[in-house]
Amino acid sequence: MNTGCDGPVPSAGVVFAVAAVARPQRFFDDLAVAGWHVAGTTVFRDHHRFTGLDVTRIVRASAAAGARVVLTTDKDAVRFGACDIRHLPLAAVPLGVTIEPETEFCQWLIARIRTRPPAPQQPPGPGPWPTSR
Repeated sequence: MNTGCDGPVPSAGVVFAVAAVARPQRFFDDLAVAGWHVAGTTVFRDHHRFTGLDVTRIVRASAAAGARVVLTTDKDAVRFGACDIRHLPLAAVPLGVTIEPETEFCQWLIARIRTRPPAPQQPPGPGPWPTSR
């Protein structure tokens, strides 16, 4: 885990989670499965750009929940870059993606590539240009 905190975040610790991803509940559930006690959460719409007001709200909510660390995704941590997060004990959790069942997916993908119609042929050159009179 990448962390803005002083050292690693123990997985048995009480945390507050923030997510601005398409399916935030999956992230929260994964944190719980990994052993963290998620004392509270805040959800923002996907691709949200965090503001100073958001940081203030998160600091207050995490303190009220008794959390000493705020966990977010690597994707969301980048979006805190424009904010002053000196008072936000933020740690980023990398997300991994796997495709299962892998073998069946690979077979499906290869079949799709092989049966894809060819792209239309384009004439050589930079394209049609208007002629001057």
